[in-house]
Amino acid sequence: MIANLPPWLLAVGVGLAALVGWLWWHAAIELWQGWTLWRNDPVAVMDVANVTGAVEVEGTAASGGRTLQSPFTGTPTLVCEYKIQEWKSSGKNSHWETLHENLNAVPFLLEDDSGSVAIDPEGAEYSLERDAEIESDGGETPPEEIQEFLDSVGVEREEGGETSIGPLSIHHGDRRRYIERRIDAGDEIHVYGQSRHGRSIGDVSGSVNAVIGSGKATPRFRISKGSESDAIRRQVKSGATYAIFGAVIVAIAGAFVVGGL
Repeated sequence: MIANLPPWLLAVGVGLAALVGWLWWHAAIELWQGWTLWRNDPVAVMDVANVTGAVEVEGTAASGGRTLQSPFTGTPTLVCEYKIQEWKSSGKNSHWETLHENLNAVPFLLEDDSGSVAIDPEGAEYSLERDAEIESDGGETPPEEIQEFLDSVGVEREEGGETSIGPLSIHHGDRRRYIERRIDAGDEIHVYGQSRHGRSIGDVSGSVNAVIGSGKATPRFRISKGSESDAIRRQVKSGATYAIFGAVIVAIAGAFVVGGL
């Protein structure tokens, strides 16, 4: 039967199979990570130095030295993931297109009642929530601070305006949104990473003789905003989303095949 299918249909089938495999692979990774967090409990910071390999901690983020300034709100922060998107209107295919995105982080501290430990953000994955979204409709020009930031990252400035034709006013310009996701000093965070000896990373020193970062024991070094429960919930939600998309594709493809028999 397969040999009788036209080449284009075989190519579509192979492409869909690859896509479903990719979706379900990511679903398995996310759900496994959620399971890993669920079956373990965070340890007190004072005990991190006694742990070899993977360790899970939760507490409050604190600056141990340098901070960053977020690009759109100017907030002093430790981790900032940002995105610049522009609305593309094309009938049913209208969507937000990402013009530029990036993530910046500096070493910082995680504190609880027992002490503080340095966090090395190199190689981390993040699970953050949206802290700020600035949206400008056509006709609006964003603040000069944002315009200067657009210059610095090579994105064309957004120039709004309005043209009047008799009683009518026509706005022209782009519709954009500027999104920040951050970890600021004082935020509750959860970290799953590898403990190694050494009190400092850069100019950041904790009270315990350990630094948490990436390593072979934790292929997915993850820093999440919120508690352990928040981290697990986001992992499971992400895994379920990948799994459902894969199942929908299989269901549609199956219905197509059955309908063609």
